[in-house]
Amino acid sequence: MAYQPLYGFADRTVVGAEAMLRWTHLEIGRVPAQEVLQIAEDIGCMDKLVAWTLSQAVSQMAAWSRHPGSPKCVFISLPGSQLSAAFPKVVGTVLETHNVDADRVILEVSASELPGIASSGVLQRLHDMGVRIAVDDVGRGSSPALRIGVGGG
Repeated sequence: MAYQPLYGFADRTVVGAEAMLRWTHLEIGRVPAQEVLQIAEDIGCMDKLVAWTLSQAVSQMAAWSRHPGSPKCVFISLPGSQLSAAFPKVVGTVLETHNVDADRVILEVSASELPGIASSGVLQRLHDMGVRIAVDDVGRGSSPALRIGVGGG
């Protein structure tokens, strides 16, 4: 995992971080995240990779919370296909394990996947837990993102 800091406009302090999946193969070097995700999908371990990624990012958030000036939240991009009805329970367990408040985690979902995810109620359940939701890739497709309300706002 790698983390890219996110800075506030007003005072340029670190306000958050984006968790990014990274894999460097010993022989071929850096493997792009999209290829890692495709491999995980092909061999049937995407759910384990998503759970590992979530756990790593939340664990890092817990470590940062002990240090002043560190990121206040972590953004984690997730494939919409992994947001099953059981996913909120996975998130709750990870948050409890690492003793991290839900509002310090922001799950990013692609705008193109939003309609199907929103209709399942999973995003609403995550929001009800206090997890924040962000929409990624807005404007890249024909997603009706503005018509999908999660948490009444």
